[in-house]
Amino acid sequence: MDVQNRMQRGFTPGSSPLNAAYILEEFYRENADKKSESHVILLDAKSAFDVVNHKHLLRRVYHAGITDGHWELLKSLHSQSASVVKYGYQVSELFDVFQGVRQGGILSTDLYKIYINPLLDQLENTGKGGKIGTITVNNSTCADDVCLMSDTRDDTQLLINIAASFAKEERYLLQPTKTVALKLSGSKRKIKDSLSDQCFSMNDGNLANVNSAVHLGITRTTSVQETAENNTMGNIVKARRAMYSLMGAGLHGHNGLDHETSITLYRVYVLPVLTYGIELFTPSQKQIEVLERFHKKSLKQILSLPMNTADPSVYILSGLLPMEALYHLKVLNFFNNICNQKSDSTEREIFERQIMVKSNKSNSWACIIKPILSKYELSEVETYLNSPMTKNQWKSTVNVKVVQWWKKNIESRTVTYSSLKFMNPVYTPGKFHPVLRVGCSSVLEATRIPARLRLLTGNYMLQSNRHKFNQNEVSPVCRLCVSGAETVEHFLLLCPSLESVRLPGMNEIISILEETSYTHLFQTYDQQIQLLLDYSCVLPEKVWSDEFVTRLEFHIRRLIFHLHTMRYRLYSNLH
Repeated sequence: MDVQNRMQRGFTPGSSPLNAAYILEEFYRENADKKSESHVILLDAKSAFDVVNHKHLLRRVYHAGITDGHWELLKSLHSQSASVVKYGYQVSELFDVFQGVRQGGILSTDLYKIYINPLLDQLENTGKGGKIGTITVNNSTCADDVCLMSDTRDDTQLLINIAASFAKEERYLLQPTKTVALKLSGSKRKIKDSLSDQCFSMNDGNLANVNSAVHLGITRTTSVQETAENNTMGNIVKARRAMYSLMGAGLHGHNGLDHETSITLYRVYVLPVLTYGIELFTPSQKQIEVLERFHKKSLKQILSLPMNTADPSVYILSGLLPMEALYHLKVLNFFNNICNQKSDSTEREIFERQIMVKSNKSNSWACIIKPILSKYELSEVETYLNSPMTKNQWKSTVNVKVVQWWKKNIESRTVTYSSLKFMNPVYTPGKFHPVLRVGCSSVLEATRIPARLRLLTGNYMLQSNRHKFNQNEVSPVCRLCVSGAETVEHFLLLCPSLESVRLPGMNEIISILEETSYTHLFQTYDQQIQLLLDYSCVLPEKVWSDEFVTRLEFHIRRLIFHLHTMRYRLYSNLH
């Protein structure tokens, strides 16, 4: 809409709630640079969409330039309208609707933005309130979520009075108990007592002064650093709750869904919660490590692997990126969003101003983007501002470079772990490891995978492993046959106590290989171990998705699982 105030970022093409949050975030950081105290007011309108006055709305629509038959159509939609309530199979009687816009209606959001637009125009026309350089940023709005910003107490009270007066004129209620005031400390760090001793008034009452409040899903506090700390821990708490809510659907490592489905659920429902807003509040390296620990722990639990499993293995198996890579991608994608904004948009004006004025030591968000671009050998900021890329162009160039950088990083780290000597070190972000790529046809088959994954990642506790950590008290000799050290080779191929289980399974695998030209890949002990643990190292990629590999995977999983259960059954008999 041409009449839409530029501070309104809700339900706008090419924009999102984070665009509105960015304006407030940059105001926080500008305040930290100037080391001056400022004020933020978060307005809460009670049932804003439900109390829209129809006469006022139609007048605003007319003044917005909609004067033809479309205006008549909107008038007919809101005149003598009625509704019902449906609960289950029961429907209430008709009742007349005299106010509000239709819940879930296609036009409802645009109509509400037209309705509230005069308030934003009034706030902007005052010229009072917060400023970043010469850019007025006295409010940041996403649909009905309005935030007021100011450097002085008098200007803050003026903005509150304008908002309260508009609410009275339009007959909706600004709730004084839920409308709160934040006093920014003028420092990156938290101050001991940040509650303001001067209360702001609204509708003959005082607003509550608080140390933290939620705005557009991001917890805002009195300083930049405390905001990052609170949101880091808050995201972890919410992500953990999201995982708990999915346990009923089978998202738990043992006896749950197969690993491929579980990781997909984690990627779709948990990761967005864990990473929400990190492109704006920009966690420190220490805070990224905290998020990374939760990320790795969750993946290891889903894969039924112990916590001491080598970190690169969980990324190779799941195809997911580390937390730092996800953070950089989100920052770069939001930067591209700003580059694609109109030249007169508030976000772009702020970013262009900060990138020209601020030094590398500034707290400004614009200064964070430079080292990230440099790390991945991307072009300068000005290049992307002057020639913005589309989403598809950005993904095919910039995102690919980030993914390739982490691909090399993880693959180079993988070869340094002796425990991962049997794992194919090729990391393909976005794709599961071939060991997990073949789906499970039953719940039973899903339970057979963890034993194999532990062998593949070097975490299956054999006597030789125990001996390494306690050489004086634990012997490396196999307790079942007492004929040699219990290594992976001994367990999978040589132990005579497990021969009754091993022989039928190996015969099935050999018969499958004999049907193809790959029998020569199963001659030596090393080849047999490699094929059993990770066939992607020896079989050509062209057959990974064939029925041949599906049958081979089924018998490999069953063989290793039977060896695992037989071993523990015999161990229990020893005791």
